[in-house]
Amino acid sequence: MIKRIACLAGLAVAMSAGAAEPMAAGLIVKYRDARGVRALALSAPPVGDEVRARAASVKSLARRLGSSIDYRGIIPSGALAFASRRPMKLSVALALSRNVSQDAAVEYAEPDLLLKPLSVSSHARFAGQWALHGSTMAGGALNVADAWRITRGGGVTVAVLDSGYRPHRDLARNVLPGHTFISDADNARNSVGREAGAVDPGTYRAEDECDADSPASDSNWHGTQVAGIIAANGAVAGVAPESRILPVRVLGRCGGKISDVVAALYWAAGLPVAGVPDNTSPARIVNLSLGAELPCMHSMRRAIADLFRRNVLVVAAAGNAARNARNSMPASCPGVLSVAASDRNGNIAYYSNYGAMVSMTAPGGDQSRGPDEGILVVSNDGRTVPGGDSYDHSQGTSMAAPHVAGVAALALAANPALTAADLRNLLIRTARPAPGACPGCSAGIVDAAAVVGEAARRRSGTVR
Repeated sequence: MIKRIACLAGLAVAMSAGAAEPMAAGLIVKYRDARGVRALALSAPPVGDEVRARAASVKSLARRLGSSIDYRGIIPSGALAFASRRPMKLSVALALSRNVSQDAAVEYAEPDLLLKPLSVSSHARFAGQWALHGSTMAGGALNVADAWRITRGGGVTVAVLDSGYRPHRDLARNVLPGHTFISDADNARNSVGREAGAVDPGTYRAEDECDADSPASDSNWHGTQVAGIIAANGAVAGVAPESRILPVRVLGRCGGKISDVVAALYWAAGLPVAGVPDNTSPARIVNLSLGAELPCMHSMRRAIADLFRRNVLVVAAAGNAARNARNSMPASCPGVLSVAASDRNGNIAYYSNYGAMVSMTAPGGDQSRGPDEGILVVSNDGRTVPGGDSYDHSQGTSMAAPHVAGVAALALAANPALTAADLRNLLIRTARPAPGACPGCSAGIVDAAAVVGEAARRRSGTVR
């Protein structure tokens, strides 16, 4: 009980440091004797009496506290997910979580937070992709050309949990059939919520459409940009241009629920999820360019640990709040490879989170120095609904993380025997010191040539 309350208190402290209060979509409740419940989550039988009684108890307590929530199902970790009729302020969700946690049978109860994308908004365009150049040309670059002499990532699948993708000409041939995991049909902009396919219909929204304080915004084509950084193979080159992208749509017009992201993590790794066809192309690497400025929560921690045990490496953006990443989720979750953003010269970007929870840095861009100082990405020219293929410059730790995910894909292609722990340690150990001002950058800048070179030598048995 003390540990549960301390975790919720940590969320409250982190919340007070931010300007706008985060929103929650509901509640996640895990009971201590959840083994049988977890089996229900994997096999999707009718809801049992025990689950029905527990769901009714939580709903009744919420009603007494002035909140209206509905039981929505069991996520793969065995926790029960509840959705509110309208997004709740985090303070309301925390109060409800604390009350539910008073039940001795409850292992934890926590808000089902809404996560957001972490962007600040022969390859004909390769000359403009400074992030992929040699470090002698740009101090913050990846040294990718030397890595490409060994491999271009063929045979490796990278899952991108994001807003989905547009079938851009530079990307489409490397994209596998994915899945939409957004459980709310309005947020997903479809009639059913979860469904086969992960094509992005646009994340545009009107003012106050998501909650009372949400601003209007255009579509950002965030998932397409992230996927392209990893695996584009046309006028723009991805870091691993022969790897495959498994798109998993978890972010809609109002963001994405933790419970949906957790379910998507299990599915991306090839684990069964109730009500969803099995994934026949499981990923060894998962990219999360999304998050919230709050400490790691139980549900996310458990999912990432389960994936790590299955040799699936999760790469996450460190966050764009220009503060310590210890209060950024999922970047602060144990086992994650957390990536801060650097500029062309190897300085930490002005917006990037930093600190001991950061594993390394990678190019994220700094457009305060000029538009072209961002990362050249594949995109779409539609402001709301999809338009035509386009290119753009973006910045953010959202752009930094997929550079590392792409390098990880190159390393796995060079040596498929690497475990998740091997891969994580190799990426960190071969990082080169940042040439610019980079306090709190941990290992330094990812170096594709060094990572892939050592991975290949390990495979051939020549590492000393």
